Amino acid sequence: MVPSGTATVAFKENVPGAEFAHILKLETQEQPGARALPVWRRFFCHALISKLPEESLPEVEQRLIEIFEDCVPQQSCGHLTTAFQPRVFLAQQGHRHPRPAIDLED
Repeated sequence: MVPSGTATVAFKENVPGAEFAHILKLETQEQPGARALPVWRRFFCHALISKLPEESLPEVEQRLIEIFEDCVPQQSCGHLTTAFQPRVFLAQQGHRHPRPAIDLED
């Protein structure tokens, strides 16, 4: 089932320490089914993975890496396991600046 016109589909899932939000806004113009089906499949895969139990994720990750490496030429992406290492960026706190007073006229 692929809708015609513009469609937005979203779901979110709370996990300990995080909230995942998946949003798809699909704007189909000409030949909606043929061009939109791969996008719907990708979104569906996101939904399936998000509903898997936590203990299955290491196996899913390894299988997806294998599929990726079979489907994408190595010279264009490098080795996936080194290219997509998780990165953590922490916010740095700076100096606090007091807010200026706001004068309201009557």
